[in-house]
Amino acid sequence: HRQRHRQPLALLRQVRQLQPPPVFVAVLGDLTQNGTAAEHQAYLGLVDELPVPVVSLMGNHELTVPEGRDLFRQIYGPEDFVFEHAGCRFVGLMDIIPRHNGLTDAQIALLEAQLVAPGTGDGFVLIHAPPPALPPPWGAPPFFNADRFQQVIEAAGVRLVATGHI
Repeated sequence: HRQRHRQPLALLRQVRQLQPPPVFVAVLGDLTQNGTAAEHQAYLGLVDELPVPVVSLMGNHELTVPEGRDLFRQIYGPEDFVFEHAGCRFVGLMDIIPRHNGLTDAQIALLEAQLVAPGTGDGFVLIHAPPPALPPPWGAPPFFNADRFQQVIEAAGVRLVATGHI
């Protein structure tokens, strides 16, 4: 338990020491161990100490409790989101489906609309579970719409797909 608590504190200290400071920090899911309200409050207490905005994605650990999805939405807002900074477009997508990972058809359409349209600038995608380009066990279970996801990020010239989970 002590070791698990030291790691976030060391990371927070490192982020605070970065020069120049980052524009924002993205936490790519698994904000909690079991998705309880108390764990979310503990997480928020840690990241509130950062001097920059924090973007939080849902991971599989947030879905451990039955009310996990609703609790996440109440605390952090929509699971899927888009924001821009300095001519760059960031698209965050919740890609956790119980016993599977991947993106719905609607999420693929959102991704394409937000990244492929002319004038959208450099694109960055934030997801929790990595697509199957990684070997098992981290690239498994199946990732729904993996081929379509790959086509969209290639067509859009996405600069980075950042994942968590592992």
